[in-house]
Amino acid sequence: MYSGQHNNEKELFQLVAAGDEIAFRQLFEAYKKRLLALVFRLCKTETATEDILQEVFISIWQHRERLAELEEPSLYILTTARNKTFKYLRKLSLDKRMQQQVWYRISATADNQTQEQVELRESQALIEKGLSLLSRQKQTVYWLSRQQGLNHEQIAAQLNLSKSRVKNIIVEVLQYIRQYLQNHGTLFPIFLLATSPELISHLPL
Repeated sequence: MYSGQHNNEKELFQLVAAGDEIAFRQLFEAYKKRLLALVFRLCKTETATEDILQEVFISIWQHRERLAELEEPSLYILTTARNKTFKYLRKLSLDKRMQQQVWYRISATADNQTQEQVELRESQALIEKGLSLLSRQKQTVYWLSRQQGLNHEQIAAQLNLSKSRVKNIIVEVLQYIRQYLQNHGTLFPIFLLATSPELISHLPL
């Protein structure tokens, strides 16, 4: 958090509220690490964390006048980050039941974490089993996108495929995994499989 005394922090908020861009940069630097940790703990992907953090500070700047009116501006900043993250998670949920599972994971207490980890490992094992039934090409494309974080163009260049073919393969694999999990009675949030923004953008709805 901002390294100055309480009065200096209040002054910083006042300056940002007045449109001082230098003060806003100081505010960004003061809260960046804390917000990165908070957002990443919830969404688990670096790319999404960075995008959400950018949205948070854009929102703070667009509504900066509020900082001068709030008793606890720092709480407002943290709440904005949390709400932006939850909005991101809701957007990725495939249906109401999956969304409930996501919220359960977010709000689970320490006592439940062990059971969650077991369930996630079991789901991941089922996913790996399903993937093993696919062609080598599809497995490779999925692995490069999920594990290596490569985009469509990079994967296409590495495997000597067209970009559109890579895109189609990713869509096909995600649709297959979703159906495979459903056939085995598992409602694992499929967006948890995606670490690449391009992969996320083609989740089957």
